[in-house]
Amino acid sequence: MEGSIEDPEHRGVIPRSVHFIFDLIEQKKYDCTVRVSYLELYNEELNDLLSDEPPPAQGQGSEKPPAVKKLMLCD
Repeated sequence: MEGSIEDPEHRGVIPRSVHFIFDLIEQKKYDCTVRVSYLELYNEELNDLLSDEPPPAQGQGSEKPPAVKKLMLCD
């Protein structure tokens, strides 16, 4: 996902996306706030990778849709 940050040819999707967003903001002279979250989807479980709290234990066979409570947002 991240690739090599030093080499533009081998950057992953995350650095390319962030670079694109900030280039667009600079070109259009937008006055805005950028908020990010960093989620991981692994084995059908969502985890907030910016949170200091451990992920809650999830039971098997839950019929509720996936959700991340108290999602950390960074300005």
